[in-house]
Amino acid sequence: MFGGAGTLPPSTIPTDMNMGRTLANITIALCLTALSASCAHDNAYVDIDDPGMHDIELSGTNPFTVNFRASAEWYARIFYEQGDTTRWLNVTPLSGSPNITSVTIMAKSANYTGSDRHADVEIKLPGNVGTQIRVTQPAVARPRQLSGIRRTLIGGTLDGPAELSFEYADESDEVTSFTTGSGDGAVTYSVEKGSSSGTVTMASGGSESSFQIKMLDGRAYGYENLEWSFADANTGIILNRSTVSISLSYDNSEDKLLQKITRNETMSMRNGETLDTAQVINETFDYFYDNLRVDSICHITTYNPNDEAKMVQDTVQYKLNYPTQETGYQDNNLTANVWNIFVLPEAQGTPFYSLTGFWLLGLTGDPQSNFPESADITTQIHSQEGLQTPWPTRYLYSYHRNGDELSDAATDIVFPSSTPRLTMTFSYETPAGDGEEGDDI
Repeated sequence: MFGGAGTLPPSTIPTDMNMGRTLANITIALCLTALSASCAHDNAYVDIDDPGMHDIELSGTNPFTVNFRASAEWYARIFYEQGDTTRWLNVTPLSGSPNITSVTIMAKSANYTGSDRHADVEIKLPGNVGTQIRVTQPAVARPRQLSGIRRTLIGGTLDGPAELSFEYADESDEVTSFTTGSGDGAVTYSVEKGSSSGTVTMASGGSESSFQIKMLDGRAYGYENLEWSFADANTGIILNRSTVSISLSYDNSEDKLLQKITRNETMSMRNGETLDTAQVINETFDYFYDNLRVDSICHITTYNPNDEAKMVQDTVQYKLNYPTQETGYQDNNLTANVWNIFVLPEAQGTPFYSLTGFWLLGLTGDPQSNFPESADITTQIHSQEGLQTPWPTRYLYSYHRNGDELSDAATDIVFPSSTPRLTMTFSYETPAGDGEEGDDI
């Protein structure tokens, strides 16, 4: 992404006694001004369809699309105000042809600075004319920190924890730990981050255990050869035992968007029985984006990938659909990164065994800015395990707000023969001096 401080240097109009040459120079100068609606030189032009789009105001982190016409290959770049080093704006695409003439402008985060912030987006032909868009993002009040979520499922059996609560770093929205369950069954997961590694600690009752994860710039890159044992809650008998490795990769953009999660598992015990030959399971989650929002997720599970003669592969594709500006965007202003709970409500098993823990601790970067309204699900299932699993065909999401805060949200999980509803109710911390913490909305 291009960027820099300040605006373009002012164009100058050279003095010339010849009226024709003077008018030509004036035309060239106007093509470089910030509010040029249509500029042409040697049949080159960049022309924004609606002149009012030269000065736009963003609504939170919602996308804003500007349509224009260009006579040749073009590129876009961002100019920030003097002293602004936050690089808060995203423009997609950053280049295109005369057949691709629209850009989506979107703030990467809400503006909690206390004053409006501004930037200029220039759309330009290389070495030729261009036009500029002034972008303003108004300041908004910082939301209260999310203190907990209560999950209920009507019409089915809840997978994963029914209650979650969160702890934050001092004077920060960064989640440092979260707790699943309550009472004697509560388990707390906490993380200490270093420059190249981190330590995840799981504590329950009087016992705790920990493991190391690879990290860079606050993002998790995975762990290797961690042994997982899952016991029956009543008898303590080990039911499943396996060795698991997880790796995460990110794209090369400035935003370092999560690109792929790979999970390799070698299972030596299943349902209390030791397997004669360990079963190898390989899972990948591929993420595809539309601007800063996830457009689709492809989940591929391969069984026994080391034995090609027996290799079986299942594919589940999630295509996400978002509200438009006309139907009303759904802002994600939650402080804890719980986006994956909305999008994949059935994938919420034991934290860190599934993907839950990474998202909740915010180890995969900043939370996504908008929530989807639905997800269409397509499957190609071939394994015995997959054929025994009922797969939904669609998720339908609904959200309810109390002012600017999300009070509860629901996911209708559409199966061919039933539609259970997963509901999440949110509670928030009350600022000091305003009452007790954790007041429910």
